[in-house]
Amino acid sequence: MSLQTDKAPLYQIWKNKGGCFKIALLDRADDLISIGAGSLIWNHFHENPRFSRTKQGQLFFAAAARNAIRFNAQLTFIQTLNRSFKQSNIPHVFIKGLALGSYYASPQSRPVGDIDLCCGEVRYEDAVNEVARLTGNKILRIGDKTTTLHMRGDRLSSFISVDVHKTLSAYELDDSALKMAKKVWISGLELPTLSEEEHLRLICLHFLKHGGWRPIWLCDVAAMAESLPSDFDWDRCMKDERTAHYVSTVLELSRRILGAEFEIPVRYQATTLPDWLASEVLRQWSMPHRAHMPKSPIRYTLANEPRRLPSALAARWPKPLHAVFIVGGRFSNLRPQVFQCAAFLKKGLSHVYWNYMTKKIMKA
Repeated sequence: MSLQTDKAPLYQIWKNKGGCFKIALLDRADDLISIGAGSLIWNHFHENPRFSRTKQGQLFFAAAARNAIRFNAQLTFIQTLNRSFKQSNIPHVFIKGLALGSYYASPQSRPVGDIDLCCGEVRYEDAVNEVARLTGNKILRIGDKTTTLHMRGDRLSSFISVDVHKTLSAYELDDSALKMAKKVWISGLELPTLSEEEHLRLICLHFLKHGGWRPIWLCDVAAMAESLPSDFDWDRCMKDERTAHYVSTVLELSRRILGAEFEIPVRYQATTLPDWLASEVLRQWSMPHRAHMPKSPIRYTLANEPRRLPSALAARWPKPLHAVFIVGGRFSNLRPQVFQCAAFLKKGLSHVYWNYMTKKIMKA
């Protein structure tokens, strides 16, 4: 059973086949554009005059035009980055984002986000410094796991973030994944990226880690799952029982919510999902974009606006999918609030510990 287009406007949206246009899409134009779906929807329905000739349809066209500018800016930068890293002999792979464009009917229609790349622990600082040079940034602090730099674009594309990852251990990957990298072609540009097995695992776990709030993340899963080669190694992708549970759950969500069509071995099929899971994903998608943005540290609220502490804590309450994932739980009919409480306590204790250690180091 699938949740059809009225509830999931991105149903099979990665395909270039025109789909069944629903007039309700026009009523949700602002919301759909704010979550990054504008260019996908325009590419899918632009040949339908009932869509393209409306005032709202032109809003989708404008979103697609802005996305095209950002797409071209990213291609240009990545071409420069590839050349520079090859000259410096810095191993690297691009993950998520543009590296998944080949699975879409039109790579340019996939919403442009950050540029994510991993270069391994050995050359991590060299990679960060090189990206900083190319983007014109001054390095203040190199992060332990990820360093984010910003590339200024034109007035329409604003900023593009470049996330340089030291490791991908959060996604059950180590530096050996760099040695098994493959090449993909996006609009004539060659990109080194992960193998299909590692990349599918990564985007499924990434979806859960961030609470599944962006529709494009599940679209990526669906588009990639439909394009897997015949010799795809499911055992290598699933890795272990815990990882297999998470990956198969996300794959099944892509089927039920977005109508993805692909085959998966019976032993890895998530035939039953908890009643609350799909509806929770759709609820996250219906929330305004600002609700998902990073919040300022809670210590600022305590110091400046202590009366806002209850609402500040509520805004930081873990998303159900994120909570189950970070506490290592399983998706079952057990109420998600159990995992949310556990995740909240885990984060709180971690925050207290690191504050204590920071103060101890500063006093030493």
